[in-house]
Amino acid sequence: MPPPEQADPQVDTETDKDLRARILRVSVRLFADRGFGPTSMREVALAAGCTKPALYYHFGSKEALFRATVEQCLDGLLPLVAQASATKGSVRDRILALAQGVFTATHSDPESMRMMLVMQTRPDKGQPDIDFARYHERNQALILRLFAEGIATGEVREDVNLEDAVLALLGALHSRAFLALKGLPSSEDSPARIVDLLFRGLAPASPPRNLP
Repeated sequence: MPPPEQADPQVDTETDKDLRARILRVSVRLFADRGFGPTSMREVALAAGCTKPALYYHFGSKEALFRATVEQCLDGLLPLVAQASATKGSVRDRILALAQGVFTATHSDPESMRMMLVMQTRPDKGQPDIDFARYHERNQALILRLFAEGIATGEVREDVNLEDAVLALLGALHSRAFLALKGLPSSEDSPARIVDLLFRGLAPASPPRNLP
């Protein structure tokens, strides 16, 4: 006899693309609020408005649900990077498009951003392992190619360490996103100011006359 929480494949199979999406949506909020351990499948089913058999039909275990939820959040950045890479215009314009996309995603879907931050910075003891590095490396590789194109077009200095440039951009964007999630408002021109700072640097075009 199967365990009582195992799914009957004939139960609750109605149009379940929508149900699956709803389950993942509420799981983002619950896992971000409570963490992996304290969140029960019963709570997820109640929040999603479905039965536990339906929940187990789509996700065979809490571990599988957690992985699918995290992967959905992490996959959200890739289209932004890919779209920015494919956009016409200067490298700077495309980097700005990426920065604006990250800000828009943070404000339109703060729960997903919050879950990614919580799961990476404050993981539960029993939380399933997630290869976060693989997702970050994939996105960083696309951005690095953009900066490399900038060297070829003369928009980026030839002596710039491209990995440092990528980390500087993402570090600024993620820090701003984190502050926004903490309730610190950011202005609409924040993406433009970050990209401007990255491309222009801090030093003036000519050193001050009073310096040796």
